[in-house]
Amino acid sequence: MQDRVLLGFGSGAFRLGWRLAAFTGVYMLTSTCIAAYRNKMGLIDPISGGALAGLLYKFKDGPKPAVAGLAIGN
Repeated sequence: MQDRVLLGFGSGAFRLGWRLAAFTGVYMLTSTCIAAYRNKMGLIDPISGGALAGLLYKFKDGPKPAVAGLAIGN
């Protein structure tokens, strides 16, 4: 039983880690690229990064959750 619990925990941790890394990577890439393109930091950079990350995180669930992720992501 302990082996099954450990394997279940490991697979769940890997799944959570992958999702967290993807969300954080999209957020940082978007906000950094926009800041570099505009050549200044502003409020629009983290807002757009969060919105895009939220949209992509919920994209597989359908259009309504994707729009909700877009709104809540920023």
